[in-house]
Amino acid sequence: MKKWEYCSLGPITESLEDDLVTKLLPNTIYLNFCKENKFETTPYKIPDRITRMQFLSKIIAWLGNNGWELVCISPERYFYFKKEIE
Repeated sequence: MKKWEYCSLGPITESLEDDLVTKLLPNTIYLNFCKENKFETTPYKIPDRITRMQFLSKIIAWLGNNGWELVCISPERYFYFKKEIE
């Protein structure tokens, strides 16, 4: 039986209203890993010289190069990925 790790990346777009409610930091992307039912969250500050989408594309490329597959994009503005583990 296959086993999977999961991660999420986002938010994809900024929404001041949502960020105030959820206490997300402005100009920040969150990468959340779930390994063995434990969550690890890493915030990444978006550099001033690039856009949010440029920064997201760099992280998505890194995930893809490390075996992660895109599963879906949620209404909550996050990308969800999975990776098969051995």
